[in-house]
Amino acid sequence: MKNDKEENARANALRRAHTEAAAAEKYADLYEFAPVGYFTLNSHGDIIQTNLAGAALLEGERANLPGKRFGAFVAEVDRPAFNAFLEQVFAKQPTPTCEVTLAGNDGRTLWFHINATLCAEGQECRAVVVNITELKKSQEAQARTAQQWQITFDASNDAIWLLDEEHRIVCSNRQTDRLFPSSAGGTRCCEVVHGATVPIADCAVERAKESLQRETMELQIGDLWYLVTADPILDENGQYAGAVH
Repeated sequence: MKNDKEENARANALRRAHTEAAAAEKYADLYEFAPVGYFTLNSHGDIIQTNLAGAALLEGERANLPGKRFGAFVAEVDRPAFNAFLEQVFAKQPTPTCEVTLAGNDGRTLWFHINATLCAEGQECRAVVVNITELKKSQEAQARTAQQWQITFDASNDAIWLLDEEHRIVCSNRQTDRLFPSSAGGTRCCEVVHGATVPIADCAVERAKESLQRETMELQIGDLWYLVTADPILDENGQYAGAVH
């Protein structure tokens, strides 16, 4: 009986060892082959350990990275922000994050988002580093497009409003602001032009909302006559969503 108990104990211990080894191998694989960079840093920002993706992000030999300062890879202009981020991590501030740029080996500017958590003993932190360069490029392209659109919008000699489906002003160009200084966003166009709370009879915008095509009218304001147009804006389902007026 004693031998049976010892054999069972050894078998159970062996099974536990195999299970623990398999789990350790699984998590090692998850760490090594993760699509984002994992770094272990000390309070000075020295790299203690990194995974394959981390080495690829820094475009360096993995074996040569331990002992090097992560901040040395950060663009000089962003180092104060990274150092402040590291101080927040080791000061146990909640969910610190930062965005920094690094110079690639080919001279490209690369953007990275970093978040980190402090290890239990408080001497090291685990940092997750994600390459957000493509996202930044997309945001910059969108900003340039918006700027170019606004320049074109403001260059027109015609007064133009962009209206929502309830005829509320979303935005206006400079010429409109000169003619109607009170045309603040959120105000309905009929309030600005006619001092009315509802659209006037034969309103071009109301007709465009019904016909879903360009509508025009002539309008006298003071001693001046204006040709007013309303072009409907349709959503992805072909429904009225506003107008260029």
